[in-house]
Amino acid sequence: ATTGGISFDFDYLGHAISGLRIQVVISILFIVAAATRLPLVPLHGWARDVFAEATPGVAILIAGIAARLGGYLLIRLLIIDQHDGARVLAPFLAALAAATVLYPALVALRTRDIRRFGAYVALVPGGVFALGIAGMTSLALLGATLQLIVGGLAAALVVGATATIAERAQTRDVELMGALAPRTPKRGWMLVLGRLGVIGVPGLPTFAPEALTPFASFGRHPGGALLFLPGPAPPAHPPRLALPAP
Repeated sequence: ATTGGISFDFDYLGHAISGLRIQVVISILFIVAAATRLPLVPLHGWARDVFAEATPGVAILIAGIAARLGGYLLIRLLIIDQHDGARVLAPFLAALAAATVLYPALVALRTRDIRRFGAYVALVPGGVFALGIAGMTSLALLGATLQLIVGGLAAALVVGATATIAERAQTRDVELMGALAPRTPKRGWMLVLGRLGVIGVPGLPTFAPEALTPFASFGRHPGGALLFLPGPAPPAHPPRLALPAP
């Protein structure tokens, strides 16, 4: 590479790009690419449909592993190699993060389709991760890195639980699932555990990253951090699985 050849080495490419404008353009491309994979609102449509329509095994793999690759892209290529461009675009990324936490959480409250409910709830960990990346402090990045792993597990658990419950009930309408939880306690508890993991209840692995991320990001992006705080509450609202049938 030093003699004019071609190199694909991350470290070399990161040091070769020094201009701020070039870094901003490249950072925009990285954020768009990562937003389609995590995914972040408004580029979440494919993931919502896959989580809600794919077979349980495929939905679990995409929610827990494939979607996390977008987070790795932001950490490895944006934060490490395009640091100056990331600082310029951090407020934009924080806005996307807040939208990704709030919008799916609110839509999940209105849907009667249990698989759609799980699909929207599974989008929330990606928004928490993006807020940590936008914070760009050591604690915020630590919280984001932890959230990339444990948030993926929580998302996969929610998606898998809702998919298996829909198969067991032979319906996706939560209004027709009254008193299903007592008949399928394992699936019901899986869904409860997944939702608690998404909102970061103390005692669960997701508590540390979801506590670190908003507070460590508040100094740089107070608006995004404040909008984030009420976001995890709607996923805690349970579908009517344990209620008597009407």
